Amino acid sequence: MNKRGIELTISTLIVIILSLMMLTVGTIIIKKSYCAAITGVDSMEKFTQQEIQKLFSDQDNLVVVKELENKISRGVYYGVGFIIENEDKSSSGDFSYELSVMDLGDCPITEEEAEGYIVSGKGARVTIGGGDTYSDVVEFMIPKDAPLCTLKYQIEVTKEGEFYGSSRFQVIIEKASFIGSAFC
Repeated sequence: MNKRGIELTISTLIVIILSLMMLTVGTIIIKKSYCAAITGVDSMEKFTQQEIQKLFSDQDNLVVVKELENKISRGVYYGVGFIIENEDKSSSGDFSYELSVMDLGDCPITEEEAEGYIVSGKGARVTIGGGDTYSDVVEFMIPKDAPLCTLKYQIEVTKEGEFYGSSRFQVIIEKASFIGSAFC
């Protein structure tokens, strides 16, 4: 073989290796960007809190859920924001909330399985100052093999042991998108 042929072969191999490396790095960046976008439920932004608080002016409820219908793809983390308002402007109160399955609807699963979809925010005890609000996020993780169906959940709030208010919302389990199922 001549020297030019060897140089051409080595150059071709280097280009192929660099191309594969760039493809791999690009895939990792896309995966991280996409998955971060669909799993961003670590904190509720101030804007979202303000939007939820606007709902109080539209309704007489003391417990408000941001979205009453939540479409969640299989294999994805998803957060449902809610807020509790202490209507007693003069004193703080001890509140507790608990999330429970209200209706399995058309889902061929047990109540325990539906409760297992809740990762965090299933319940807590909090002290809310007079006239203040408390907001939190209920975090869901729908398994990749979950059936496509609709579940109904309820947040029930008590103040110092007495019923205070409640709110209901739906979780609609959808098929994951191609990118979501391939990368996340």
